[in-house]
Amino acid sequence: LDRGEACHELGLDPRAQHVLVQLGAGAINDVSSLTGAVVAALGAHPVVPVIARSELSAPDPEADGALRVIRRFPLTRWFAAFDAAVLAAGYNSFHEALALAMPTVFVPNLATRTDDQDARATHAAQQGWAWRWDGGDRATLLPSVAALCNPAERSAAVDRLAELPPATGAAEVADQLR
Repeated sequence: LDRGEACHELGLDPRAQHVLVQLGAGAINDVSSLTGAVVAALGAHPVVPVIARSELSAPDPEADGALRVIRRFPLTRWFAAFDAAVLAAGYNSFHEALALAMPTVFVPNLATRTDDQDARATHAAQQGWAWRWDGGDRATLLPSVAALCNPAERSAAVDRLAELPPATGAAEVADQLR
């Protein structure tokens, strides 16, 4: 969808700057305290945090009432509504954000056993494609959020992401299956 359509479907003001926050379902780690830290950090900037929750997760009446919450899947359909994101560094979210040139702070889940989210997030940060926060000391989150909310830094990240080769793996596999 384009920005206007995406914002309309999500009930968001297309003139505002929206930051998508999706830190996982919380099955492996506690994402509620991480989400709270991210929302607090974003509060110092002229952006609207929009929390994405799994359609399968239980509602959190206290948090859901105070914040803008969406329950949609897959989220990529509505990515145009967002100026930036703070996302878990899971395989799908990571590759979708890069492929769609979404300026992102990645928060790796350090408790996974088979998915090296930290390596993924660190590599993206080293390449200048994204920022990384390890979910630890809240003070280390502030510079990443400040960069994410800075239009010039966000634009530079988008430019670097545009240099990535197109994501054509699905088409390549489909061609092999024909």
